Amino acid sequence: MVCEDDKNLRELVGQELAGKIQARLVSYGLETKSGWQAQDIRLDQSGSHFVICKDGEPIRELHSPLWGRHNSQNIVCAIGTAYSLGITWEKVEE
Repeated sequence: MVCEDDKNLRELVGQELAGKIQARLVSYGLETKSGWQAQDIRLDQSGSHFVICKDGEPIRELHSPLWGRHNSQNIVCAIGTAYSLGITWEKVEE
């Protein structure tokens, strides 16, 4: 998993590691066009609400009792990782 919001990491993967990595890289982020992305992030008293998207397509709306962009990034990363490993949405939602 590569956080596309991190400019330094994005440049490292794009320039230094391109063609050298044998693993499949999956990207995620909030600010950039990533493989996995949180869009329409809203905060209220109950926590964070956002739409999880894969390759720009909305998958579903999520709610987390956690506040903060970093928590939204972590959730997107966890969902992308789970999906990449073949874990079902039902299991992810548990």
